[in-house]
Amino acid sequence: MRWQAGGRRAGRGKVVLRTGFESVEDFHFALECAPARTGHSQADVGNYILNAYGERFIEDPGVYG
Repeated sequence: MRWQAGGRRAGRGKVVLRTGFESVEDFHFALECAPARTGHSQADVGNYILNAYGERFIEDPGVYG
């Protein structure tokens, strides 16, 4: 399996890795990894998902999960 960088937004702390775009069997991993901020910020820092074979395998339950 070969991972490809699907996208990275400089300064946003979002990373997406995937094995491809054509097959339902492709793996897709996404991570929100920005540093915590003071004031108004989103509660999804550190969240992640893993999709594979057309199914959601792992999903971070979030702050209240």
